[in-house]
Amino acid sequence: MKNFKYYQPNDKDIKDKYGDCTIRALSKALNCSWLEAFDVMIPFCREYQCSNVFALPCEIEREIMKQIGFTYTGISNKKGEKRPTVKSFALSHSTGTYILNVANHEVAVVDGIYYDTWDCGDRSLYGYYTKVDSLSSNELLLAKTLYCGMNFKVIDTLTGKEPTDRVINNIAKEGGLMVADIDQFFVGEDGSLVLADDCGNMTYCDMERFKVVAESLE
Repeated sequence: MKNFKYYQPNDKDIKDKYGDCTIRALSKALNCSWLEAFDVMIPFCREYQCSNVFALPCEIEREIMKQIGFTYTGISNKKGEKRPTVKSFALSHSTGTYILNVANHEVAVVDGIYYDTWDCGDRSLYGYYTKVDSLSSNELLLAKTLYCGMNFKVIDTLTGKEPTDRVINNIAKEGGLMVADIDQFFVGEDGSLVLADDCGNMTYCDMERFKVVAESLE
């Protein structure tokens, strides 16, 4: 059974020469673009001053992955037994989303298919992450902007611009907030977008209408 599919989300890497397997795997596992996956990782890379979270000590790497919705399972190699391969793992996991750790490489497996720019099916498996979080890529980005203190702005998808005062006031009125005392937008740890007033009242915003765009820190 052929359970490998070519996957290249990076449209700048036209010759498949970039060493960005971590972002490629995250892109597939999170069902988002290469840039969106990259944005999710930026706060952690800044915090630990490391360009690739999979190059960090294992305990830090696993804590970061836990925060974005993945749990880790190690694979022990018993004496006289061979490690499972990427291909055999995919064949035995027909449902679910995983990121596999092999030697100097990461690869995504989704519903029994492994996705990469090359067929790494014969590579031995050292451990894997299972996706357990159902947050969308936008909600994950929201959560990470809160957790790591990144600057962000809210965009109204109806206009492609930041919401006007009238839109914000309507959200406040519908949510029972004090319109004259609106504070600002906040992001919940679960990725929800919240508008609050100075009295401590909060209301949730429509995640289909509003999205968050991370801004670079000066």
